[in-house]
Amino acid sequence: MEFRLPENLHHQLLAYDPALKALAKEKKAAEQPEKPRKKTKYPIGNINDLIPANIVDPAVMQTVIDQLNLNTAPEKHHVFYTGLPSAPGRKVKAILYYWESVWIAAWFPNADEDYLYGFSYAISTTKAEYKPWKRITFNRASMDLVVADMETRKYGRVDYHVHTATVTLDTVCDSNRYHWDPFCVYGYSAKGRHIKQECIALFTAEIRTRVPVWKDEGIFARVDKKVNNLHYLFGQSLSMFSYKTPEEVDVNWVPTAANIGDTMCKYLDVPIAIFAKPFVQKELQLACNACIKEFNNPEATNSRGAIKPIRRFIAYMEGIKWINNIWPNAPIDYYQTYKETLSSIEFTSWGMSHLINHYHRAKKWLQEHMPIASMFLILDKAVQEEMLKFHDPVLRTISGLTIYALRDTFTMINNVLEADKPLDPPARWRLTEFHDHVQSEAWKIKNKKEDLPQDLFPAPIKITHQEHTWTFLQPMDTHQLSQWGQAVRNCVGTGGYAEDVKKRLQFIVLCMLDGKPKFTIQLKLNHGLMSVHQIAGIGNARLNDDEKSLYTETFRQALAVRSAVE
Repeated sequence: MEFRLPENLHHQLLAYDPALKALAKEKKAAEQPEKPRKKTKYPIGNINDLIPANIVDPAVMQTVIDQLNLNTAPEKHHVFYTGLPSAPGRKVKAILYYWESVWIAAWFPNADEDYLYGFSYAISTTKAEYKPWKRITFNRASMDLVVADMETRKYGRVDYHVHTATVTLDTVCDSNRYHWDPFCVYGYSAKGRHIKQECIALFTAEIRTRVPVWKDEGIFARVDKKVNNLHYLFGQSLSMFSYKTPEEVDVNWVPTAANIGDTMCKYLDVPIAIFAKPFVQKELQLACNACIKEFNNPEATNSRGAIKPIRRFIAYMEGIKWINNIWPNAPIDYYQTYKETLSSIEFTSWGMSHLINHYHRAKKWLQEHMPIASMFLILDKAVQEEMLKFHDPVLRTISGLTIYALRDTFTMINNVLEADKPLDPPARWRLTEFHDHVQSEAWKIKNKKEDLPQDLFPAPIKITHQEHTWTFLQPMDTHQLSQWGQAVRNCVGTGGYAEDVKKRLQFIVLCMLDGKPKFTIQLKLNHGLMSVHQIAGIGNARLNDDEKSLYTETFRQALAVRSAVE
């Protein structure tokens, strides 16, 4: 049943009937169209006086403000320069950007003004209510202002909280409050990334040209006495020295052998009998002197570069401790003769430190079989070869080199001995031969001895060519293949070739010249034809054209002899 309400009741109940309410709204809109709302010219505000008029002309400032109100969020920033784009010596003069409801400006003074830079920021009183604790932080490690304590200015019909300050070198040196780190601009969003890279970074770079700086520190670290001193740097950079806050440092402190020696000796656990030697104390004092000189060098750019001489001394002591742990009676002369070698190696790296702390059998084996002089010669040659890779002479003085072949050798020695297998010393104590000798024995532990097919040469074939005796053979088993790889110093013994040889996917032929290993031939069978895949000389060396011709000819003769035997 339906019925129509009286007109007066109809209007009275209209608010309770959504359908009737919507119809009434449509009827009204049709009779009297709603006028479009006028867009405001300054949706983010007309904050046009954050930069002093003597720095940026007010008319120019207003033009920029108008444009920033039109720009999309990532582009709400502007950089003011001195001079035209093509003018020589053009520099950043000021920046202005809008970030998360806050206007931020920073500028450099004119030549006749005595401060480093100035900054301002503004936030509407309405927006400020939503800020945590009603505080504005211009930079995360610095000034934290209560909104209520800030000046209030009216821009149009909106009230803004505004703060302006100038920063001097005295301000920077007295506290950390004004270290440049602009207000909450995070670079992980497109908006933040644009502002940081295209605006803030340029202002920051200009600051660095106006004050002495360390490239590896904050902008004002070098002019702040509380953090620009060796006492603070030692505490920050070297774990053996206690961490110190800027308030705890002694700005007049400098390192000497007397005031840091005991701390270093205890921390590094170097035998006191060695650390107290005059030559060690002299080296420590020289390192301290070098630190002081580098730190005070006005042309130095890296604060931690001043610590390098001490780091090399620490590496030197680590090397002495490492050697002393294996050979407690090592002649002191060795430590002096090989100072540069010991200073250049990372003895605390994995493998090197394991030999001392975990590889007890390997350590004992070295003590029983390896002369200490041989170890020093191996270390010295390895460092010299590594240093040749550095074209920059400065880089050749670094410490922390890892001798990978030696480190791996220690690990393999321990693996062999832990498996209760005998290990003879190498014929010569040269790193390459030492490594390959141990690697061959370690490989045998992980790989059982298996026979290999000898289809091409069931027995060795000898020929004479150019007054030399050439011998061709195939390995009888996997262990002989490993020994060959060791002899010619290539990967044929440990590179997975044995499995392919067993399946006849490839054939390995070994060649000796006058009874000495010479090269390895890898062949493959395809459509009934045997083709040479590669010929590798000692140490996987590739052959020149004359060698290829010679080796191919001798191999052809060996195959002819093999056919005649059949």
